[in-house]
Amino acid sequence: MALSNYTELKASVADYLNRSDLTSAIPDFISLTEAKLRRRYKDFNDLSAQNATNWILTDYPDVYLYGALMEAAPYLAEDERTSVWAQLYGAAVATLRGSVNNADFSDYDGLKLAIGDWLGRADVDTVIPQLIKLAESKMFRKFDEVTPLSAANTSNWVLTNHPDLYLYGSLSHAAPYIGDDPRVAVWGALYESEAAKLRKPKDSADFADYNGLKIAISDWLERYDLDGIIPQFIEMAEADMSRNIRHYEMENRATSSLDGQYLSRPTDWVETIRLHITSGGTRNLQLLSTAAMGDKRQGAENATGEPKYYRHVENGFEVFPTPDGAYSVELLYYQSIPALSDSNTSNWVLSSNPDAYLYGALFHASPYLGDDPRAATWGALYSAAVARINESSDEASFSGTGLKLKVRGLG
Repeated sequence: MALSNYTELKASVADYLNRSDLTSAIPDFISLTEAKLRRRYKDFNDLSAQNATNWILTDYPDVYLYGALMEAAPYLAEDERTSVWAQLYGAAVATLRGSVNNADFSDYDGLKLAIGDWLGRADVDTVIPQLIKLAESKMFRKFDEVTPLSAANTSNWVLTNHPDLYLYGSLSHAAPYIGDDPRVAVWGALYESEAAKLRKPKDSADFADYNGLKIAISDWLERYDLDGIIPQFIEMAEADMSRNIRHYEMENRATSSLDGQYLSRPTDWVETIRLHITSGGTRNLQLLSTAAMGDKRQGAENATGEPKYYRHVENGFEVFPTPDGAYSVELLYYQSIPALSDSNTSNWVLSSNPDAYLYGALFHASPYLGDDPRAATWGALYSAAVARINESSDEASFSGTGLKLKVRGLG
């Protein structure tokens, strides 16, 4: 029996059913089939007495026939044919594609059509713009200068050069709408694979100054949602370098007048090299522990006079004996790494050892990156950079080169 129009389809369904009592329900079976088809395919008109055919009935009549027969199952009780018809319908639908001719990646509209074509679910067409936005949310975190697509902004550099990222990224977010479709996992894997291959280095990423360093760190992280916190990563790297680097570039000296038991230290102090009196010649003060200083104070030696000892206290130094007058003193110390900022755009570490800044800041980004395998590599490279800086200072100390110390007053 031919299946070229609505009337012939109804007759064929009746013939297969061989149930005259269901003849009046056959249009309903066809309508239920079309309800399923509308979820998968677009641009077809429902069959009726006025609309005798459409592209699905013309090209794929088995879809209509087995679909209508399958919908009759509730009326057929335990008729074993219903499971066969369901299998045949599933097989027929699986081979049917209603591809969209203008589904491409030339612009936003073409992308939406392509995503709809790949999904094969016409009932979710209206949420495709949302799927694209979800894909873009990932791109914003990983890539710079991605402008959101819209009716007004129909393309950007990602869609132009890497349309697969948009396609697979959008499709991978369709899971809530298409259930346990095995394609979702495939699309997600394809997106992650292609995104991992893509780099868009920033032209201004360099180590010439503070701003260039921040841009370089952002580029290496590939997480542009962290740009606002990168200055903190740099600050933590500087704090770590100040604790672990001892280089002649950090040596500084400060002078002051000592006329009391306590002496303040410079705000950039991190470690004392030597404290000595310069009045009437140079005499080094001997460092004591807190306990030894206490013993001096409690003993018969507790008196005023020229200081001979010192210990570190919270904000400076305590000397013993308490000065019996004003003494000129000089402190030789290691100063902290000068902090970079918008007003202080460079320092000796960035100029000579930018890798220490880069890897130090990247390593301190680890809490924000989670289980990023790169963190261990950055940590090792940072430790190696710090070690080389210390080694270069040791080598210079034996090179015969004279060192010039900066002088400032003690607070």
